[in-house]
Amino acid sequence: TAAVLFVFIWLVERPIRQERLRQASRIILPRLDPASVNSVEIKPRDANEIHAARMDLANNQWKLTQPISYPAQGGPILALLEALAKLEWQERIAASELQDQPDAQEKYGFDRPLFEVALQGFGTSCRILIGQSSALGDQVFLEVVGNPDIYLVGADWLQLIPSDKNQWRGL
Repeated sequence: TAAVLFVFIWLVERPIRQERLRQASRIILPRLDPASVNSVEIKPRDANEIHAARMDLANNQWKLTQPISYPAQGGPILALLEALAKLEWQERIAASELQDQPDAQEKYGFDRPLFEVALQGFGTSCRILIGQSSALGDQVFLEVVGNPDIYLVGADWLQLIPSDKNQWRGL
């Protein structure tokens, strides 16, 4: 019976446990808490940087600080932060695979990213580079600065990134 139990664990339970771990590890920024972020910087390619700072944590009030100082809409900023917190990779290119690709930064579009997103907060700090789109345009390459892997993610969340200050500007 011990042998049967061992075979069951090895053939059935172990693959299930490994699949759960694999699925759990698909989130790119697992420690990102949108409520703890108090500064967001967006650097679109060939456009002005957009900086927003949280003014009131309780009421989700934000203010644009660059390129102009103006009240910002908290809803769109929070939507971007929540999307980033839930963002899962569809394909991952491990650092070991990238060692043989000295031109990886250029190949995946990180030498001139579409966007650079920097987040600061209480115990939270990260910088994300959004590289080139996939051939079909439904995915995009993403790099978290400091993480040696490159990720391929769905591109639908990119609509939440402003390319102009007026997209987050409060009325």
